[in-house]
Amino acid sequence: MDIRPLLAAALAASLCLAAPASAAEHRLTEVVPLGGPPRWDYLKVDPQARRLYVAHGSEVTVLGLDERKIVGRVPGLAGAHGVALAPDRDLGFVANGDRNTLTTFSLSTLTAVAETPVGADPDSVTYDPVTNRVFVFNGESRDATVVDATSRKPLKTLPLGGTPEFAVADGKGSIFVNIEEGHEVVRLDTRKMAVAARLPIEGCEAPHALAIDVAKGRLFSACANAVLAVLDAATGKQLGSVKIGRDADAIAFDEARGEILVSNGEGFVSVIGPKGDGYEVKSEVQTRQTARTLAVDPKTGAFFTPAVEFDIDWSNRTAVFVPEGLKLYIFDRR
Repeated sequence: MDIRPLLAAALAASLCLAAPASAAEHRLTEVVPLGGPPRWDYLKVDPQARRLYVAHGSEVTVLGLDERKIVGRVPGLAGAHGVALAPDRDLGFVANGDRNTLTTFSLSTLTAVAETPVGADPDSVTYDPVTNRVFVFNGESRDATVVDATSRKPLKTLPLGGTPEFAVADGKGSIFVNIEEGHEVVRLDTRKMAVAARLPIEGCEAPHALAIDVAKGRLFSACANAVLAVLDAATGKQLGSVKIGRDADAIAFDEARGEILVSNGEGFVSVIGPKGDGYEVKSEVQTRQTARTLAVDPKTGAFFTPAVEFDIDWSNRTAVFVPEGLKLYIFDRR
C-alpha cells in the first residue's frame, strides 16, 4: 500500500489551512467532542427548535444551535444514516442501516416510539409534509420504502432502478433522489407513491449529494467527478455546472443567503453563490480530510461538519483513528 495519501490526509486533518480559492467568509470557531466510534452520516437542522441532529453510529446526537452544547441523544440505533424531522407532529425519523429498519422517535423526549422494517441498507430518509409519509431510500435493495408517519406502517416499496443516494422534498408533493449508477435524478410523486420522471445529468459520475432551491425550482446535484450540476426541477433541463471537490457527499442550501455549501472527500467546503443566471465558487473553506457531510444554520449562516482525527500506524501502514472519536467542527461567518 502506498502510504503517501494517508500521510497527506493526516496532515490535512491536523491543520486548518487558509482557503485555497479566495478569502473565506467562514472561520473555525468551535470544536465540540461527540465521542464514540468514528462512524457517522447525515445531519439535520431544526431551525425553529434551534437543534442539530447528527446521525452517529448507535445514536443520534442532538446539539443546541445557540448554546453549542450537546442537549440530548437518541440511543439504541444500529448504523444510523439519514435523519428526517416532522416538528409539527413532534416526530423524528432515522434509518438503521445495520438492521434494515426505520426508528421513529419523539423530538420532545428523544425516545423511540416505533421501529418499522424497510428495505436493505436504508440510507437517506425524507419526510413529505403533503402526505404525512416518510420515504426511506435503501441502497442495497435499490428501492424506496414508503412509511405512514402516523401509523408507522409501511405502505409501498418503489423500485428505483439503481442505488439511491441523497433525497430532498419540495413540500409540494415531489421528492427528488440521486441515482448513482444512472447518473440521474428521479422525481417521485408522493401522493401516487410512484416514479414520475427521470432527469439525466450529463457529465456527472456517481451523483451523491442533493439540495433544492424551492423558490427558484432548481436542483443542485454533486457528482463524484468534482462537478456540481444545476437542473431545473420542473423540466429536468441542465442549467449549468460548477467545479467542486471530488467525492462530494453533502450539500446544504442556505436560503437566506442564496448560497450552496458542498463538502467533499478532499477536506474543504465549496461556498457557491449566484452570478447572473448561473453560479460561481465564492470561497473554499479548509475543514478536515474526513469532514464529508455538513449542515447549515439558516439563522446565522454557520455550518457544522463532523470529522475524526487519525494517525499513521507504521507497523501495518494503516490509518488509526485517535481515541477522542468524532468531533463536530463549527464554522461561523466572519
